Amino acid sequence: MPGILIFSVDERGSLQGGSIFANFAYELAPTWEIIAGLNAQIQSLNGKVAIEPRASISKRWSDHVQMGLAYGLHSRLEPLHYYLIKDDQGTLINNDLPLTKAHHFVFNFLWAPHEDWLVKLEPYYQTLFDV
Repeated sequence: MPGILIFSVDERGSLQGGSIFANFAYELAPTWEIIAGLNAQIQSLNGKVAIEPRASISKRWSDHVQMGLAYGLHSRLEPLHYYLIKDDQGTLINNDLPLTKAHHFVFNFLWAPHEDWLVKLEPYYQTLFDV
């Protein structure tokens, strides 16, 4: 019979985190726009900091059609109990885990066939790391 490994976390305390972002938009030409920015995160458990660039470029082909490409680096704090798991001697074994990260690459297509309608197609590719 296969065994089941169960982790139980019974801790008290707090975790603080913060995030700040800045971005700008620039019109290259009447039909081209670039949006770029940075997002920064910090969390107090292990002091991990994430600096995440984001950027997009879009082209308006007509009053009804727009297309664009975008990139973003995204980080995520895992559920708190992941970081608080202890070994048999009571030592935290995961408290230095990095934030989980992902590169997102996005294509978007917007089409307004009527003034009250908007069709938006936004496929993306995501690659994870530090998981």
